[in-house]
Amino acid sequence: MGPAFFVPGGSHLAPNADQRRDDEIRELNGSIEQIRSGRIKVATGRDVLIARLEHRITDLERMRQRGTGNAAAPAELALAFGSAYFAAVTWY
Repeated sequence: MGPAFFVPGGSHLAPNADQRRDDEIRELNGSIEQIRSGRIKVATGRDVLIARLEHRITDLERMRQRGTGNAAAPAELALAFGSAYFAAVTWY
């Protein structure tokens, strides 16, 4: 993997970032297909796992459309930080 770089007025992604994103989307789609067909066995939460994989694909496709490698923080992370902040503030 090459280093990321910044070109004013251009993309700051490494030259192969788009390829890596496309590869990940292909792999995720393959995993979803294998889970649905039963080739990959999931003990519990099959539908939840598929939904999470599909959500990741959506995020990757959104990054491709924006042309950036920066993804917004996942909602879970924002919730965790907000909860920690609220807990810290209410203790004083």
